[in-house]
Amino acid sequence: MKRAIEMNPQRKVTILKPQDVKSLQDYSVLIMYQPTAAFKQVFETAKNAGANMFVVTGLSTDFNFLLQVQSTLAFKMSGQKEDYMAAFNPQFNLFALDDIGFEHFPPLQNAFGTVTVNGNTNTLLASRIRNIDVNMPLLVFAEDKGKRSAFLLGENIWKWRLQSHIDNNSFEKFDIFADKIIQFLATNNARKSLVVNHERFYNSGDALEITAQYFNKNYEFDERPACRLPLRISKPNRRKITTC
Repeated sequence: MKRAIEMNPQRKVTILKPQDVKSLQDYSVLIMYQPTAAFKQVFETAKNAGANMFVVTGLSTDFNFLLQVQSTLAFKMSGQKEDYMAAFNPQFNLFALDDIGFEHFPPLQNAFGTVTVNGNTNTLLASRIRNIDVNMPLLVFAEDKGKRSAFLLGENIWKWRLQSHIDNNSFEKFDIFADKIIQFLATNNARKSLVVNHERFYNSGDALEITAQYFNKNYEFDERPACRLPLRISKPNRRKITTC
């Protein structure tokens, strides 16, 4: 993951043990890899700082602890392990991303059990066990009160990067995928999604010109959404514009 993320020259990854994290001032995104009770102070510091985080689980994760420190996902896990394949969700719309062959990537390993979703979430990849949909997320994103988070429910994602290189003779597609995740978590969500340019009033006979642009959560231009602009007549010789 470090190699994939740092393919973007604007990003730098620092690897620390949880007890070595003293301040979050210099970090825009936290990647919590297989958190256990040793991460308690880091989660508390991140919560107080309003930091966005990317949680990656696996066979060494303490799911009872993870259940206590976040409310996006609920876990009922066993001591058994399971291989989870990925199923791409074409309706995912938080940011622009093509299917890079996720369904053909090697499975990720996680504890066997049930994962349920709470709150406002958007699933990019769903879980499959031996080509059977299990109605659980594999990679899911959440946004609550301005705070963003992502959860990857399985370890060994490095195998995906290698498989992507085998398929394409390049790491580029996988690295773009990783960069999109980090960009979502690092982007300032205070920006407007819809930007409309128009005059406040239009006189009768004037050309009525309105331009609008819609941007997704990564502030990428998205031409798919449709928008209607209702017109309200305020005076006989004037047309006042009300925008959605």
